Amino acid sequence: MKIASLRLCLALCLAALTAGCLQIEHIVTLKPDGSGALSIKMVMPKAFVDQMKSMGEGVGQPGADGKANPFDLLDEKKLREDAGKLGEGVEYVGADRITGEAGEGYIARYTFKDINKLLLDQNPTSVAPGSGGSGPSGGPEVITFAFTPGRTSKLVITSPEMKMPDGDKDPAASADEKPAEGAPAEAEAEADAAAEEMAATMMQQIFKDMKVVVAIEFDGRIVETNASHVSGNRVTVMALDFNKLLADPAKLKSLSKSQPKTMEEMKAMLAGIDGIVVETKPSVAVEFR
Repeated sequence: MKIASLRLCLALCLAALTAGCLQIEHIVTLKPDGSGALSIKMVMPKAFVDQMKSMGEGVGQPGADGKANPFDLLDEKKLREDAGKLGEGVEYVGADRITGEAGEGYIARYTFKDINKLLLDQNPTSVAPGSGGSGPSGGPEVITFAFTPGRTSKLVITSPEMKMPDGDKDPAASADEKPAEGAPAEAEAEADAAAEEMAATMMQQIFKDMKVVVAIEFDGRIVETNASHVSGNRVTVMALDFNKLLADPAKLKSLSKSQPKTMEEMKAMLAGIDGIVVETKPSVAVEFR
């Protein structure tokens, strides 16, 4: 089996533990003066939450006595601390718990004074338990904003550069991936095919019911924009329903081989799948009043 294929399987196992088929929504509401609100909705499968709770103390955030509290997705101490990571002037307002048979989670509410200072990490693992606030690439995949007030206010939304992954090409590992002397090519091909099949199967388990949404809602009427996905006063940066991916075997196989390392690479892979919304422009402008 190729080293890259083995690394992919290990990465998928880590993703399953970290992401847990979560559902994430980031909704920014912008006022004409540049201030506004941010709501972050996170829901994880009940089975995952129950498993974490069954582990007892030692999983949650430390309490006043220094001991870890029982696991709770709605950790207000962490949510308050996260306000500082969201940008200067961002304040935590409160959170509502979500409970149900399908999953558990919360909707956290923040306010900001200046959207120019808002930093929105689009990677869903940035708010997953134990993530440390960074994506799989080791750093946040931040969406930034540039706001100009006026009789007609203007907002420019800039996403990280979208690029396609290089597939199974990994120069750093090329030396390790050479087949052993005398190894039959057929055996190598069979091992690679088995690894790809395993990766695709694991992806089906990992991404089932996973959803990620990032959208901006404007307190006013949009008068002009080059955004690709507009509905009323809402501009959607992305709305990824991974069940749509699972219904496309060719795309799923391509994704498992390409090993996307960032959300931008993931978005590039998902673009074009029916029912999945991806803003392909690196920067979009919205004028509203």
